[in-house]
Amino acid sequence: MGSAKWRIPNVRCLRGSTHGSAPTCVQLTVLIAEEVAKVDPALVLPDKEGKPYTVRYDQVNAMLLNEFLKAHRKIEEQQKQIEALTAAVQKVSASLN
Repeated sequence: MGSAKWRIPNVRCLRGSTHGSAPTCVQLTVLIAEEVAKVDPALVLPDKEGKPYTVRYDQVNAMLLNEFLKAHRKIEEQQKQIEALTAAVQKVSASLN
């Protein structure tokens, strides 16, 4: 999955208050649209010139969940293989003794 190569910078910005108090500084995690576009152009909205402009975060969340579920299934399959191989090795060891 190419998303493992994305840089995920944190940015700080000021958010104004709706109640007249001082603005607060918040930290946001963002993705870089050009990098996301290299992995899946459908996850990026272009600007007027067709260059990557912004990330479709709602779609990224769905894609990441899907990738997580695929990885989880693969890990479960590998665990079953490990258990089967361990049992086979124990059986061979027992027959040699």
